[in-house]
Amino acid sequence: MVSGSSKGIDYFSQLLREQAPFEVSTACDGTRAAEALETEEYSLVVVITPLADCFGIQAALKAAQTNAGVILVASAQLSPHTALQLGEEGVFVFYLEMGRRMFGSAVSLMLALHRRLIREIPKSQKLQQKIQDIRQVDRAKCLLIQYWGLTEEDAHRYIEKKAMDRRVPRVQVAKEILDSFAV
Repeated sequence: MVSGSSKGIDYFSQLLREQAPFEVSTACDGTRAAEALETEEYSLVVVITPLADCFGIQAALKAAQTNAGVILVASAQLSPHTALQLGEEGVFVFYLEMGRRMFGSAVSLMLALHRRLIREIPKSQKLQQKIQDIRQVDRAKCLLIQYWGLTEEDAHRYIEKKAMDRRVPRVQVAKEILDSFAV
């Protein structure tokens, strides 16, 4: 929870604890919040505006780059355009006028979002690894084309055949080719 006011922290901490037994960490400004986000993983980040060093929008956007659900607590003076932009970045804008019940719904929604994002991490990592493997195979093909004078099809066939003959993945053959050319 990020707030420039201890009253805000006390009030919203109590609302959170009514939902579930949350362990609440606090920061009094955007700078400390950014530092905490660098070192810790959070399920939910609540930014209560204004902060001591900024309004709080940047702190909310920084938190939205993590897997945490993010709620920005603001007064009705926050422009609808800004609220829309924050929503597009995954930040739920909670206006003080919305009341306790709506805050509970926002917390539930953002925690559900957090759980969904956490489930997607392994899929994303797997796709990133596939992309990296494809790049290595492509680099190996380029080296075979450049230094051995093979065509792209022949370089592809060479890597495929070596991998099948040895019963290893293509990326392993590609890594060996890259190592042999000291790349």
